[in-house]
Amino acid sequence: MLEIQQQNLAAALEPLQTANRLNPLDLKTLTLLAYCQALTRQLEKAVLTARRVHDFKQHAGYAYAHMIAAAALQSSGKLDEAILEYRQFLAEDPDDPRAPVAKQQLQKLQAESR
Repeated sequence: MLEIQQQNLAAALEPLQTANRLNPLDLKTLTLLAYCQALTRQLEKAVLTARRVHDFKQHAGYAYAHMIAAAALQSSGKLDEAILEYRQFLAEDPDDPRAPVAKQQLQKLQAESR
């Protein structure tokens, strides 16, 4: 957490991966790992990790993982998949403080894909 707070995301990856290996059911660790992967441009890994969060039936409170996946997909040029992830994020947690940004990105991508 300290590495993330200090914006030392690359240094946070190894401890997060270790924590995930030790406790693969910890959704907070998975979400943070996806976040760090996305911001260090490991886009495919970020999408896969974020989608693992959604694979858990009890993932309430972790809708943000969809936004991480959406942003990574958007950066990868996979706009149709990004649209689906933004929609899923908004459906699961429309009151999240990041929802306005997700709506804006969704509208932008929908306009681009027409």
